[in-house]
Amino acid sequence: MLREEELLDSIILTKIIPKINVYIENDNEEKIHKFEDLIKDKPNSMKVFNKMKLGWQDTEVLTFWR
Repeated sequence: MLREEELLDSIILTKIIPKINVYIENDNEEKIHKFEDLIKDKPNSMKVFNKMKLGWQDTEVLTFWR
């Protein structure tokens, strides 16, 4: 059985993160930092989001789908 925090991490990872597809200029990282603050204690979501940020640095498009 999943604990509440693990369940929330799973929901974020499967329902919210895949919907992220947004253009963010490199000099406007505030949105990224705000989302990171929300998921900082969700290890699985943070792992995937960090991979998304790597792609964003190249294209300025923050997206789950690569």
